[in-house]
Amino acid sequence: TARSKYTINAGLNLHSDQEENDFSASLMIQKQPDIEKSQWIYTGGNNSNYLFTMSGPLSGLIVTKLDSVSLEVLQTYKLPPGLYIGGLLMHRNGHVYCIHSNRLFRFWNGDLLNVT
Repeated sequence: TARSKYTINAGLNLHSDQEENDFSASLMIQKQPDIEKSQWIYTGGNNSNYLFTMSGPLSGLIVTKLDSVSLEVLQTYKLPPGLYIGGLLMHRNGHVYCIHSNRLFRFWNGDLLNVT
């Protein structure tokens, strides 16, 4: 099976200065060796200063907070082992929510060191 995740009013712009449906000039791929086996990448939208990822093997997934421009790793949080890879939600209230296995984690204001 396959699944996809999307956010309304976020992501690539519908129109660009490039030819229709040609985003090659505005997209860039950059290797980030500090993130192993990244599963999902999340952003809070066009004005977001941070990106979040879920990466690593299922037995030791890690949530990572990165600078959205430099892709520098700012914080990490190791999740407990689980049988289900959940996902993250960037909420309008500033918190980042993570569902993993059968647990819900709340990272207050996107701070991976402040979790409940």
